[in-house]
Amino acid sequence: MKRNRPVHIISLFSWKLQTIRLFMLWLPLLLSPVAMAEDKTCPVVKLPMERLPDMNVPRGGHALFCINGELTVIGGHTTGFVITQSAEYFADGKWHPMNPVYAHDDGAYKVLRSGKVLLYGGHERNLGIGQSYEVEMYDPVTHTFRGFGCLDQKRSLSSSEELNDGRIVISGNWYHDDGIEVFDGKNTFSFVKNVSQTRTTPYILLTAADNVMILSNLDTKGNSIDTVIVDQLKGDPFEVPLLKKWKLTGYINTTNMSNCFIGDISKDDYSYLLPVMNSEMQMAVTKTKGTDFSLLPTLCPIPMESQWGPIYYNTQFLIDHKARRAYIIGSGPNIEKKQEKGYRLYVLGIDYDHLENGKAPLILYYSDVMTEVPSGPSTITEEGNIVLAGGIPKGSNFTPTAAVYLLHTGTKPTATSYRNFSLWIGSAVVVLLLCIVGLVMKRQKKIAHIDTESPLPYTVKPTRKNSRFTRPMKN
Repeated sequence: MKRNRPVHIISLFSWKLQTIRLFMLWLPLLLSPVAMAEDKTCPVVKLPMERLPDMNVPRGGHALFCINGELTVIGGHTTGFVITQSAEYFADGKWHPMNPVYAHDDGAYKVLRSGKVLLYGGHERNLGIGQSYEVEMYDPVTHTFRGFGCLDQKRSLSSSEELNDGRIVISGNWYHDDGIEVFDGKNTFSFVKNVSQTRTTPYILLTAADNVMILSNLDTKGNSIDTVIVDQLKGDPFEVPLLKKWKLTGYINTTNMSNCFIGDISKDDYSYLLPVMNSEMQMAVTKTKGTDFSLLPTLCPIPMESQWGPIYYNTQFLIDHKARRAYIIGSGPNIEKKQEKGYRLYVLGIDYDHLENGKAPLILYYSDVMTEVPSGPSTITEEGNIVLAGGIPKGSNFTPTAAVYLLHTGTKPTATSYRNFSLWIGSAVVVLLLCIVGLVMKRQKKIAHIDTESPLPYTVKPTRKNSRFTRPMKN
């Protein structure tokens, strides 16, 4: 039989103790904000979403906004690519129909500071043909409409922004002449000036209390604009060096300037967030302040793919002003075992005002697999949740949908708090592992102590003949 070797405790555990000491010295650095800021990955979480009751009318090319706590949809076209002169608002768990004065398919709207909504333009006939002059005002308190005016130029797929004095600047068109006109806030629409480039659904961004800049990446036929020229209500056109490398991303849909405004008019802060993309198809965030353009630094690059496939972002930014967080919506195929099996919806959250080491944290939400992805207009509620209503998910204007989805982004943690939560979880795991190591070492030390104190059944006693172990002599 073999004997148990005497154990020297210090030599057995010294390397373990040194390793733990080094680990504890490095632990604060590993868990520091700097280390977290250098993390190139974007937190990914499940998107909680629910299906709300369908609208009464399937529609695409309509206006969608939230006012006085009510979701409201106006105009658009319905099944067969037929213009629908209808509207509805969501209250008490159901949609209530309303009757606008005019039809606004691919028309435009502006929620005014007065609390009312300006509606104007759109296609003149079915199948998205022509443009219209009609203008009306919607009162969300009484749910009534009042037709009152006529645009200076017939338009569809245009945009607008409100100056501090209540005047409205309008520009953009579809397969027709473009120009800049101003609504005086009462009854009159007046031509102001021609544009350097014709545009569809342009960005019209405040740069001062009485001025705006107008820009887009699409002309009035939906073609890409290689060199973006910025027009102003007051002042000469100019080019933006940043937009030569980073191109505006744009899609043919209604653009609401309030959705991407992050400034504070009371402090003369006229700032917006716009999505841009470079030649390598990497998206980034551009911040405008006045006429200055700059990239918003982020903790990690905007994810352009997930574990299920590529992500295609297809909206402007939606701003949750209370949480100071921006969202952009995307979608992509769900690829499993090299085969497409449905689609997934994505929402990227950007904590633009909660910077870590000067960089904005990101968080990516993903949905379950869907048979079709919502492709209608989007808006954000007072609670910070996103709503998608209607649209043409199958890519055909002849078959719009009445589906409405509520994305519970307002109930999820911010990217910053999510990272801190992950940090606490990681810390808890480290502490747990240290406790386990400590218990194992304590048990081994106890065993070693018993072994050194116990009498050995054999003793090491070399004889003159050889060096073998021999049984001890009995007394």
